[in-house]
Order: sequence, then structure tokens, then C-alpha cells
Amino acid sequence: MKRIHRIKLWILLLVSGIVLVLFPAACTGISEGNDTATRKEIIMLYMVGSDLESERGLASEDIQEIQDSGFDEDHVQIVLCTGGAAHWWNPSISEEECGIFELRAQELKKVSTLNYTNMAEVATLTAFMDYVYNNYTADCYSLILWNHGGGAVVGYGGDENHGYDTLTLYELDRALGKSRLIAEGKKLEWIGFDACLMGMLEVASACAPYAEYLVASEGMASEQGWDYAFLSSIRDESCFSGEVTGREIVDAYAAYYDSMETCQPEYTLACMDLSETEYVIEKLEEFILTARTDLMNGSYSRLARERDRTKAFSLTEITGSSVDYDTVDLYNLSEQFAEYHPEEAAALQEAIRKLVVYEKTNVADANGVAIYFPYENKEAAPDWLAEYNRLPFCDTYVEFVKGFSQVLTGERLTNWDFSGTASVKRQEQEYSVSLTPEQTEHYAHASFSVWERIEEREGYEDCYVMWTESSDTTLDGEGKLSAIMNGKRFLLYDDAGHSVPCSAMELERNDEYVTYGIGVYLSWVNKEAEDYASKFGSEWATIYVRVDEENPEGVITGIYKGYDSLDIQVPGRVSYEIGQGVTVAPFAFIRKIAFDAEGNVAPFEEWENNSNAFVGFRLNGDLSVTMVDIDSEAELCQVFFITDTQGYIYETNYIEE
Repeated sequence: MKRIHRIKLWILLLVSGIVLVLFPAACTGISEGNDTATRKEIIMLYMVGSDLESERGLASEDIQEIQDSGFDEDHVQIVLCTGGAAHWWNPSISEEECGIFELRAQELKKVSTLNYTNMAEVATLTAFMDYVYNNYTADCYSLILWNHGGGAVVGYGGDENHGYDTLTLYELDRALGKSRLIAEGKKLEWIGFDACLMGMLEVASACAPYAEYLVASEGMASEQGWDYAFLSSIRDESCFSGEVTGREIVDAYAAYYDSMETCQPEYTLACMDLSETEYVIEKLEEFILTARTDLMNGSYSRLARERDRTKAFSLTEITGSSVDYDTVDLYNLSEQFAEYHPEEAAALQEAIRKLVVYEKTNVADANGVAIYFPYENKEAAPDWLAEYNRLPFCDTYVEFVKGFSQVLTGERLTNWDFSGTASVKRQEQEYSVSLTPEQTEHYAHASFSVWERIEEREGYEDCYVMWTESSDTTLDGEGKLSAIMNGKRFLLYDDAGHSVPCSAMELERNDEYVTYGIGVYLSWVNKEAEDYASKFGSEWATIYVRVDEENPEGVITGIYKGYDSLDIQVPGRVSYEIGQGVTVAPFAFIRKIAFDAEGNVAPFEEWENNSNAFVGFRLNGDLSVTMVDIDSEAELCQVFFITDTQGYIYETNYIEE
């Protein structure tokens, strides 16, 4: 249960004459007539349960949280639509239908059932909105879309009963536009996404004709999602404004996650004034015209490096399949391009500041609104760009990313063959590799990995395990790529003294912190299980670790579920709170030495992949992380992994201590 936060009063209207003048402009569809009548806001909650509900009961938890929030039923009425889950934990909700409920503090009252069952269909969302509009009179209407989010291309939702079908932005535009409320010339006061990755300019553009404000996260949302304590702040008509409510939503959201003492996840949430959307798109067009000219003049690799440095949002899974959604912070993107086009970048930044009226985050370089820019997930780019082209969005930007993607997925721009060469050199603790001028031109970034030979472990003869992979590398003007080995590795441990070393891959590095990912295999015994088949459980997961000035040895910021396949295209926002007795076994990146025909050690890229989970420990107390020194007597080798501007990764030959 989330705690109720103290309401922060955002605005005081002390003169009644000011209220009468300002309020009609703040909320569309205000009823006329008796000024003494109680004004009311309808909040429509479209809750696609999916695996979040069937596996974890998260939708049912949020329903209970809303009921416990203390919202004022005289001023707020919440109408709920449920569906899209194979199983509902709340016994009043059936997985066989899309039900409509009045959600009150002491009651979940079913009032209707839709004729549709797929919540990812245009007709289903429209039918729900029409039912509410036809049956409930209000001064203004707002809409919350609850579930997964996959950004501008994948869209919102994931109906578990219909193959995780989603509402694309194109479909969302149609669903909103067909509703009676919009047809009669009104607008929603605000649309909110309690979902991942929906705080994007493309989403704002799709929603702008139908709503005054948008509340959404440009990054990943934790499984707990919004803190619905904000509902208690809507006490009279002065709180109906989308900006006022948006600020309350953002404040409650940030306060909840800031209050976590352990495993504090990354978060970002913003309130946007959708009346500013067209102005941002206008400035985006001016900004991207300059980049498009650069692209046509042969500056692809320079643009790719700028894109590579831009803050991106994705949930990286260290051990199983993962999808990068290629969403980047728009403000930070303009900062990366500003060296060559400062005036256009500054104008776009000013426009973004007008669009994003309020935001809070604990993520570096996150500024409230993102945009799709294909780069990391180039395999999906052709199909995703076809869907992207359907959006009523900035044509100039769409044409730019199409042209960029053509080079990204085209013929290789240079040769990166390091085999057969003594490419890596060592001078004391500095390791370096020399790149040719052509390689330097198309270089994006590199990481440096440290491997230790495994001693006396059956099945791992002649094998090396990777302890750390870091992007703390530098490329000088002469083509020298270098790194300094710090001689550290991560250790997971608990309060009982159990500990195990683990492989850690760097996920992000910026001026404020470094984030690492540690893959783990979790297994447990459910003593309360009624049948043998459900008694044992296991799951791959990724532990996120942040290293910063306050936590120089590292601190766990989240533990996220992994997927065995890509059938679910939307990111799973499920994070773990590992219970006592769960076995934690780190995933180890292991390579076995290969030899050529003459008996010499083969290039590192030919070494056999022997990765697997190591033996772990049963958790007793809190799970923690620290850094320790690598054994000075260990037999080590080091390898550079170099990524070019087309996303190809190359391994240098290893260097042995």
C-alpha cells in the first residue's frame, strides 16, 4: 500500500472574481447554470490488466489504492473499464469481458459490460468513453490509460487475451477522435499514461486535438506506477485544471519513489501543455532541416555519434531477450547537435520548456519529453518506420530518420578486422589499441572488459569469466583508443554473510553516475502452493546498480524481470522485491580459449561462449552490492569491444597479464 502524501497547494485564488474569470478557461465543458451546484470531474480509468494483473495483481492493487486514497466523491467520480488479463485477482472482476464499474471508496459497482473484449481495438476504447459521456454529466472529463507502454511505434497496452495486441498511436488517435465527447466539440481536460515510455512528442501530437494536458513518463515506469494519493487533492473546481492536477500527479509520484530506502528505481514524469505541441513541432522542423542537410552531405557518422551520446530510454536485460525502443530525450538530443546548429537547437529547447510545464526525475539528462530516433534496434527499424510513417507527425523529421536508417542498415562503411594482429598494447595499467583514420571516422564508442581465468572448477577448464565491462575509454586525435584498468569487481551479499562475485556490464555513464547491470537467476520454493507444479519457481532478472559520489561502492536501484521471448513487444515494468529464502545465482559471461591449427591461441572472437549461471546463495536479510579488488595473483586478460556508427560490434585480440 502506498502512503498518502501531504497535499501541496499549488495555487491560491483569493478573490472570487478571479475564480469566475479563470476557471472556465482552465477546464473545458463546464456546465452553466446554478453556481452553487457542486461541480464534478469524471476520471475515466481504462485498465488493461495483462500480465501485470494476471501474474502480480498490480491492477487490483491500484484499484484498492484508489479506494483508500480519500478522494472527494462529491467532486470526483471515477469510472473504470477492466479487461485484457487472463486472470483478475479482484473477485468482482471477470477475465471473460470488458466490464465497466463505478469506483467508490467503499464499493466497486458494476454498471455495464462492453460488446468488445479486445482492449487494443479502437472500438473498445471509443465505446467506453461514449458510455461514460452518455451516462455521467460532468463539468470536465479526464482519461487515465493504465498498462504497458512501448512508445511512439509500439503504442500503448498489451491485451493478454489477444496476443498482447496494442493500441498504436494511429489507432489511439482514431479511438479518441471517434468519441462523442470530441465529436461535440469538447476536449478531455487531461490524458495520463500510467505506463512506460509514453512521454513522447509523437504521443503529445496524437493527443493534442483531444486533450488540454498530457501526463506521462518518457522513461520506464516501475511496477508500482503512479501514486494515486494525488486524487485526494482534487477538492473543488479549482483543482480540475489539467496543469494543477498534473503537478499533483508528478509530485505524488516523485515523493513516493524518493521515500524508498532500498532499491530506489529511476523515474521520470512530466505534465505537458498540449497547446504548445505545434510550436515544438515547428521548431523541431527547423532544427532537423539542418541535420537533414548534414546527412545528405555525408555527415552520417558525426550525426550517429551525437545520437549515440543522447540520453536514451530502454530496459536492458542482461540474460535473455530484450528490445530497445529507440526513444531519446528530445532536449538532450538538441544539446548534442548544438555545436553545429546552436540557434536552431536553442529555439527548440525554448519551445520544449513551454511544452513541459512541470516534471520531476532522478535520471540524468531527462527533461520530460522524448522522441523516436532509430539507432540501437536497427533490426526493427524497417518495420517500425513503416508504422511511424502512418502518424500525423512532422514530415520533415520522419524523412530524416528514414534517411538516417537507410545508412544505419546499409553496407558497412569500413573494415574493423583485428584478427591476426597484435592490436592491443599495455603500458603499466593503461591498455590501448590503434585505429586507422577510416575506423576513427566511423567510430561510435567502445567498452573495456576484464576477464579472469577460472581455476579448479569442473567443466570450466581453460575458461575466462568477465568481471566488468566499462565504457570509460578515450579516443585521441591520433586514433589511439585507451582505457585504465581499475582492478575492481562487484560482489553480491546478504546480511548473513553470504556473498558471490558477479559479471557486471555498464549500461549508462554520465556526469552524475554510472549504471551497471548484473544478470541473476532467481529460484524459490513456494511452501504455500496447493499443487506440486506451482511449488517451485524460477526467473531470470537483471539487477541495476548505480555508482555515484554518494555510493562509490554501488547501490541496487532495481531488480527487473526478464523475458524468454519477444512475444511481448511492450516492456515489462515488473520489478522484484526479493523475499527471504530466494536463491540468487549470478549469470556469468564465460569464454573458453580456442586454438588455431598450429596450436596458437585464436583471436578472442573465436573463443567458445560458455556463459551460464554460477552457484549462488539463499538470501537471508537484505540483498546488497559492493566493489572489491580483483585478486592480484589472478590470471587476467583484457579486451576492447568497439561499436561503429552502424551498430556493429568488434572484439579486439585479448592481452594477457
